[in-house]
Amino acid sequence: MPTSPTFRPPSRISATLLPSPRSVLHPTSSRQSRSKTSSSPPRSPLHTARGKEEFSLFLTRDETKLDQNNVVQYAKEMTAQLSLTKKRKERLAKHVAELRRKEGILSRKGENIRIKTQADTIQSKQVNARFGDKSSDVKVLENTLLGLQRHNGALGAEVSQLRTDYDAVDRTLKSEIAAMRALTSEIHKTRALLAQAQKENIDLQARLRGCRVAQDVVVERYKDVERRNKAIRSCISEVMRPAHLSPRAAF
Repeated sequence: MPTSPTFRPPSRISATLLPSPRSVLHPTSSRQSRSKTSSSPPRSPLHTARGKEEFSLFLTRDETKLDQNNVVQYAKEMTAQLSLTKKRKERLAKHVAELRRKEGILSRKGENIRIKTQADTIQSKQVNARFGDKSSDVKVLENTLLGLQRHNGALGAEVSQLRTDYDAVDRTLKSEIAAMRALTSEIHKTRALLAQAQKENIDLQARLRGCRVAQDVVVERYKDVERRNKAIRSCISEVMRPAHLSPRAAF
């Protein structure tokens, strides 16, 4: 099975980015609250002391970026491996059923041959008792009996080989089932990590929107200060201009 890098969620995201238990238990109420907040004007996170502190930390630190495409690709690969394992399990189950059917057929053949062998043995004894003078016929029957016994031994060896193959297939099937269960549990863990990463991404985008609003406010204030500085400079230049002129130029 191909190994893939383990997914590690970002560890430096603050606790404020995690969803509250109420939003997890009641998603409709959280959507209603989001709709109410979206209709109201966005409040800047700089209005509170905690918001100012987190804003300064947010501007200086380097957040870990979530690679969601790798997580989705890894989940798809695990799903494909699970489907292949299921197909192999079905093929092994069919093979086991075919082996069981062949074992039953061979067992019936062996039983028939054993019954036939017993009948031939009884018949040979009767022939020996009745036709003691026909040694040639007795030899033929003995040779036939020996051939049937050899055939019975070959069938017994084939049955034992089939049992060995059946045990090997059973062990392989059990190992495949264990691997499939491990893949299923790993897929569930990956899906849980993906859902957590999506929630954290949504919270991070909300924080980014708040920071953009705060940045726009700071830019507007900076432009206002620049306009005021320009107005003050123009006023100072207008006030200081007559002081540099000579009295003759003033008249």
